[in-house]
Amino acid sequence: MTNPHFDKEYEQGATAPYVDWVAGGNFDGYIQKKSIIFIEAKSQVIIKNTVIDQSRYNGNAINSEMSGVFKYTDKDTITVTFDKFEMRGKILGEYIVFSVLKPSMNIKITEVYQLK
Repeated sequence: MTNPHFDKEYEQGATAPYVDWVAGGNFDGYIQKKSIIFIEAKSQVIIKNTVIDQSRYNGNAINSEMSGVFKYTDKDTITVTFDKFEMRGKILGEYIVFSVLKPSMNIKITEVYQLK
């Protein structure tokens, strides 16, 4: 089984999780970076959301952390489970590619993280 690098940060590129175009095309949104850390001792995973720019956001975006657990699954994959969603990933050298399944919203997205 391919192991993640434990206690090291994998980063995702910058994303804009909230964008709204208001009143003639004005931008209202913020930019964040996500990262994921695997902790071997507790089979724990922490995802951090860090706001990197909210200068054009009318609200107040805040940094956050979410904790879940991981397990090794079939075909040399890793599955991460959080309260309301699951991520199934494949470790490809310094990258981890995840399919994120959010059943309550009936969506599936892909996220890529790179070892920092």
